[in-house]
Amino acid sequence: MPYEPNTAYKQVSVVGYRVEFSVDKSYAKPNDTIKFTIKVTADGAPAANKKVQVMIVLGAFTGTLLEGTTGSDGVWTRTWTVPYRATCPEGTIKLPCNKCSLYGRLGESPYTSSPSATVYFMFPTRLALTTDKDAYAPGETIAASAKLEFQDEAGWLPLANQTIVFSLNGQYKSATTGSNGVASVTFTAPATSGTYTITASFAGAGLAYSPARSAVSSIYAVAKAIRRVARRVLI
Repeated sequence: MPYEPNTAYKQVSVVGYRVEFSVDKSYAKPNDTIKFTIKVTADGAPAANKKVQVMIVLGAFTGTLLEGTTGSDGVWTRTWTVPYRATCPEGTIKLPCNKCSLYGRLGESPYTSSPSATVYFMFPTRLALTTDKDAYAPGETIAASAKLEFQDEAGWLPLANQTIVFSLNGQYKSATTGSNGVASVTFTAPATSGTYTITASFAGAGLAYSPARSAVSSIYAVAKAIRRVARRVLI
């Protein structure tokens, strides 16, 4: 039985999507805020009403951290408060003290992704400085101790095996914290009477770069900007 030839036609469009992603911090600790921005363009023009997602990667885990929809300018922005644990549809991860990759992507086909950005999540720390007394005679020995702690979900805990740098009137000494988080040094009181300031500082640890001071070596452990606690010494 013969059949006549036939042809069907349908037009389809080919659109090139581009996703740009930015984050305003490279280092953050719980309760800090991070601002994420995703911009989507289609063949160079703003792509409005597009579902977008912020993705977070830690080791073998990849999760959807946030979702939203672009505006008429093709841009979606969100300010996010850092938790101790990030809950995603794919699971939950603890953020401090980890180095995570984040990127933006279209939340719909063709799921175009942006390049990734790295964020280091830190534990908060605190540093308290004490001396054995408040006033000294010239040349007398001053005993100074600093206690370093970090804040985990359970509260404040001692931070051991970290270097504390002490200074007094141009003298610098360093000591390592013990299991109780305490490091101690001694100074000789200046020969000239007056009021002097002792400083104890912790440069942070666990980052390729410490936010407030110098580089540190390990990419693991706890990190924090230097916090200075001064105690007056009366001579």
